Amino acid sequence: MTAVYLDQIASLARQACAQRELTKAYLSRIGALIREAREQRDLSHAELASALGTDPGEVVRIERGGQDVSPELLERLGPALGAGSGQRER
Repeated sequence: MTAVYLDQIASLARQACAQRELTKAYLSRIGALIREAREQRDLSHAELASALGTDPGEVVRIERGGQDVSPELLERLGPALGAGSGQRER
């Protein structure tokens, strides 16, 4: 299931890059997908932030659509959410 979220996030990011900006609508949708994937894995904001190498406040802002998401952070999402690791999903 996490792979589905990551595919949707990647698709939205590609669309946004094609338009050369992350609009509020894209940021909100990407944030919602990240939150859903995090919750699916039963991770706290602090746990995801630690796996991403950032702080929990940034994760909260991203999930709310209030902060840009760098391409580097998007690349770290798959491993941080355990995609392909066989980690049990909720």
